[in-house]
Amino acid sequence: MNIKLKSQKLFFFLLSLIITFSACNPTRRVPENQYLLVSNTIKVDKQGVERESLRQVIKQKPNRKILGVFRFHLTMFNFVDPIKAKREKDKKIEKRKEKNKKRDAKGKSLKSMEFQTVREWLMNIGEAPVLLDSNQTLTSNKQLHLSLVKKGYFNNTVSDSTVFKNKKAHVIYSILTGIPYKLEKITYTIPDPKLAQYVVEDAKKASLFKLGENYDEETIIKERERIVKVLQNLGYFYFVKEFIHFKIDTSLGNKMVHIDLEIKNREVKLPENDSIVEAKHKQYYINDIYVYTAFNPRNPDKELPDTLLVNDFRFVYKNELKYKPNIITQRIFIKPGEYYQLKNLEETYKKMADLKSFKFINIQFKDEDNDPDNKLINCHIMLSPVVKQSFNFETEGTNRGVNLGIAGNIVYTNNNPFKGAENIEIRLRGGLESQQTSAQMEGVLDDIDPNLVFFNTKEFGPEITLNIPKFLLPIRPERFSKYFTPKTTITSSYNYQDRPDLTRRIINFSFGYNWKESPTKTHFVFPADINIVNINPKPTLADFFETLNNPFIERSFTPHATIGSRYTFIYNNQIQKQRGKFMYFRGSVEGAGNLLRLGYKLAQADTNEFGSYEIIPGTPFSQYVKLDADFRFYKILNPKSNYVARTAIGIGKPLSNLNVLPLEKSYFGGGSNSIRAWAARSLGPGSYNDTSSFNTLRIGDISLEANLEYRFDIYKFFEGAFFVDAGNIWLFNEDPDRPGGNFEFNRFLDQIAIGTGMGLRLDFSFFVFRLDLGIKVRDPMIIGQDKWVITHILDKQWKQDNLSFNQGRRYFTNLNFGIGYPF
Repeated sequence: MNIKLKSQKLFFFLLSLIITFSACNPTRRVPENQYLLVSNTIKVDKQGVERESLRQVIKQKPNRKILGVFRFHLTMFNFVDPIKAKREKDKKIEKRKEKNKKRDAKGKSLKSMEFQTVREWLMNIGEAPVLLDSNQTLTSNKQLHLSLVKKGYFNNTVSDSTVFKNKKAHVIYSILTGIPYKLEKITYTIPDPKLAQYVVEDAKKASLFKLGENYDEETIIKERERIVKVLQNLGYFYFVKEFIHFKIDTSLGNKMVHIDLEIKNREVKLPENDSIVEAKHKQYYINDIYVYTAFNPRNPDKELPDTLLVNDFRFVYKNELKYKPNIITQRIFIKPGEYYQLKNLEETYKKMADLKSFKFINIQFKDEDNDPDNKLINCHIMLSPVVKQSFNFETEGTNRGVNLGIAGNIVYTNNNPFKGAENIEIRLRGGLESQQTSAQMEGVLDDIDPNLVFFNTKEFGPEITLNIPKFLLPIRPERFSKYFTPKTTITSSYNYQDRPDLTRRIINFSFGYNWKESPTKTHFVFPADINIVNINPKPTLADFFETLNNPFIERSFTPHATIGSRYTFIYNNQIQKQRGKFMYFRGSVEGAGNLLRLGYKLAQADTNEFGSYEIIPGTPFSQYVKLDADFRFYKILNPKSNYVARTAIGIGKPLSNLNVLPLEKSYFGGGSNSIRAWAARSLGPGSYNDTSSFNTLRIGDISLEANLEYRFDIYKFFEGAFFVDAGNIWLFNEDPDRPGGNFEFNRFLDQIAIGTGMGLRLDFSFFVFRLDLGIKVRDPMIIGQDKWVITHILDKQWKQDNLSFNQGRRYFTNLNFGIGYPF
């Protein structure tokens, strides 16, 4: 949100503060004859050794930096004199004691002696200087040696040296790895022939051991875990990792290792003489499966007299079965007569949780008492339903581009209304929002009531949603994979919005499906997505259009209907992230009005004055195709910092029935979730710049954005960020009223806007409040060749020559308030 403050001065104040902090002497609080540890350097004589993993085992680490440059936390600690801090605290304690004596005499409650002074708060934000400790350096030496031994470098040597300068210490760890030991032979000692066959055959295609590779203790641990899972998926219910042992033999010579994998038999106690003998591991089969759909964990021993057998599953209940059996059995992957398989148990847990109908899910296995061979186990699936009906009141902060607001929802939820684990949600929403009018954003009209500036928009509307945990199709559910987790969603809503310049009514109906192809891939298909938008301009907006004199923009504000379909694909591997990195991709394609216009044309229906067919009198329908793609890469550098890179592209092509994209489908540049150096809807399209009155709403048909953000912890729920944003919006077709606004390959790179900045976030877990200060670096709307405006940030003459008075007051910086992370 562009706050009309002197944000440029605020920026320089913050920048000066950072420079001042970083310039402070970091050794200011280092005692005499001690040294501040400023760096650990690892020198290795061989390529291919992961220095980062070795760095993790070093005991003493320097004070952390922001962007690898600023020792912000150390500077904050040094900023405070600990002696003065203690003196201040002691004085305040004495004062509070005196006050408490008086309060006690008057019978008042005493004030707590647990409090924090400002100096203490600053010291808590900061980090005490890390002082070089030779004992910890020696320990780090040993840890580095052991870490390399675990990687096969049995004969490595580690030495350290320290460079002292100006009370700073640079520690250098020098490593001679020696020749690594490699795997030459893998053997198996398994007394059970059947078990041996399973393990050896599986190892041929899936073993993590590779002959000729370096010995690696981590690989041994992972191979043990892998074998346990393999055997548990073959019926070995009671098999655990403690049965697997590895013998390492390095006596072969030539730096070679022989690993013998041994799987011991289980031990059985004979009841007749209490002796312990060895026995082969048993494979267990699933016998009966019992499903309790109304299980009460507070009364687990309560008897349920009724049992219903459905497809080999025994439903246990009392009086009435609460759920249709098929909706439950479709999510049970455990089958009678098959081996016990761990993967089927895990998948059953996941699918039952996806129903969101049960607050408690517990699956247990018990030996079958009447099995003479003791190889059968019964499965008990205990499900505790969520509350049938509930009312909730929700409050939220809203953030739509440039506009901040508050909203409340009264939500009625009905779970399992038709005994198919469905969910009905009726939501009544009301909200207030601080929103600039179309004219205010362009600076054309100044006669708007100033009392309407804050919370000048009212919003109200009901919404009803029905979620059905299956495909609502004339096809039996069994025809689809049980792994899909299908869902049908039907939504209908009405939204009324009253703004100073217009009122808008939106009726929506959507019908669609979503399913998971895999844990990382999700599909959404909405065959029907209908919006009917009725806009009634107030005199303010009518005057604005008259001043604007742009039919293209005016048509974006006419009543219209959107009747279309859309498909969205999401890939998110965050649940499978390795080494602290994961990716997110969202791609969608949608179209509206295309078949509808063809039908009207074939029926030779009449058109309105603009050549558009109308779905109802006065309401033409939109016709367009639209593609969007959003790719994000997240990298966790350490527990206290990470960075995010994002690229997003969107293309919307308006077609003949309504030659503009609907306003709600158009793109805009700038704002708290876009190019943050520009206020929302103040960038683009292209290089277009109305130097006369700045009177054009900046919306487009094409959007291209790239963002890079570095995030770091400051103190408790305070977080900081540095970011760079680049991008713009463009028109698909040339518009004579907005020269330079359409997309052309030979010039679009020159029309890229670039901004940078810093941010402060307050992360309350359930709610993130964000403040980002954006700074313009490159402005494509500046006339001439010199678009790198950052070089003129202190140039008063340049500002006078290139900017209007209103621009000059806050041109270079833009302050954004946001709810949640930008991406």
